Amino acid sequence: MARDVVRAIQAARRGAGLEVSDRIRLTVDGDESVVAAVSVHRDLVSAEVLAVELAAPAAPAEGAHEATEKVSGGTVTVSVAKV
Repeated sequence: MARDVVRAIQAARRGAGLEVSDRIRLTVDGDESVVAAVSVHRDLVSAEVLAVELAAPAAPAEGAHEATEKVSGGTVTVSVAKV
């Protein structure tokens, strides 16, 4: 499930027009099982998407690009902002 969330975050990064090397601030919210998977695999998720900050569960950050996607285990809403 964490890999599905990483894919959703990468899609949000592309949607925000970020470069591959850009560091981000990330929020993740959604179904309880999805947020739990992100919490357990926090280091993996952060490393894969170059997040310097990861808040989960958390409401989307103001001014950040937000995206909601279905993943295995439920729905996830992520917000990404360039650092």
